[in-house]
Amino acid sequence: VGKHPSGAELTKVKFESSPEALEAIEKLERENPGAVIVGSMIAAQALLFAAIIALGVPDPKSEPWLLAWLALLVAFASASQDIVIDAYRVECLDDRRQAAGAATAVFGWRVGQFGAAAGGLVLADLVPWEAAFLVMGGAVAVGLVAALVNPEPNVSPPPRGDSLGQVLYQAAVAPLADFAKREGWIAILA
Repeated sequence: VGKHPSGAELTKVKFESSPEALEAIEKLERENPGAVIVGSMIAAQALLFAAIIALGVPDPKSEPWLLAWLALLVAFASASQDIVIDAYRVECLDDRRQAAGAATAVFGWRVGQFGAAAGGLVLADLVPWEAAFLVMGGAVAVGLVAALVNPEPNVSPPPRGDSLGQVLYQAAVAPLADFAKREGWIAILA
C-alpha cells in the first residue's frame, strides 16, 4: 500500500467525529479511494460480528423486542457487507471475470446461509444459546481476515470539487429519481 493508509486505518478514522477527522476522511478518499471500500468492508463485518454475538445475549421469552431489534441490526449489517463485497469484486475483477466472481460470491453466500441455519441449529442443541451465537459470529472472522489480507482495489478517485453530498446524490438519489421517471415503476415495486 505504500504511503497510503490501509482499510483498517481508514475505518478507525471514520469512527472519529471531529471536523479534522472528516477532513482527513475526504483527503483519504481522494488519495486512495480503494481504502474506502476495504474500510467499509471491515466496518460492516465488525458490526455484523458484534450484532450476531449480541443476538445470543437477550432471553427471547423476556426480551423479544430487543431480540427483534438485534435481528434487524444483523440484517442491516449483512446487507451492508454484501453491498461492499460486491463493490470490491466489481473493482478488482476485469470484465471477463465478473460472472465467475459473482458466482463465487453467491456460492459463498449459500455456504454461509447453510452454515448459519443448519450449523446454528445443531450448535444450539449442543451448547448454550450464547455459545452458539458466539461461534456463528466468529465465522464472520473469515471475511474480516480476507478483507485485511487482500489488496485494496485500484479505484480512480471521485472528481475534485465534488463534496460528499454531491457524490452521495449521484450514487443514491439520482438513480432512484431516474427509476421513478420510467413508465410502470410503481408496478415494479408492488
